[in-house]
Amino acid sequence: MSNRTRVAQIIQRFETDGLFQAATIVLGADDCEAWVEFTFDPPRFRPRIFEGEWAWADRHPDAGELRLLRAMAGTDGVVRVIGRQGKRLFATPWL
Repeated sequence: MSNRTRVAQIIQRFETDGLFQAATIVLGADDCEAWVEFTFDPPRFRPRIFEGEWAWADRHPDAGELRLLRAMAGTDGVVRVIGRQGKRLFATPWL
């Protein structure tokens, strides 16, 4: 199963059941573009973290492990998955 399919399933499960389980995925080079880096490190994951200019659209994780921390809906109603690689936070989808 591809990482994009796995993330889509995580989002679908969250939308359907409200369930999320932390996991680690291994991003291939072609997976990285789907993730964008947060412009800040939020103290808490609340829907408002996705308001305004929350992401650097040109910054993506490196290929390798990405720890999936949370699925949540933003104030815009879009459900996103948040992941961490080192000290950097990323989310998908971003458009």
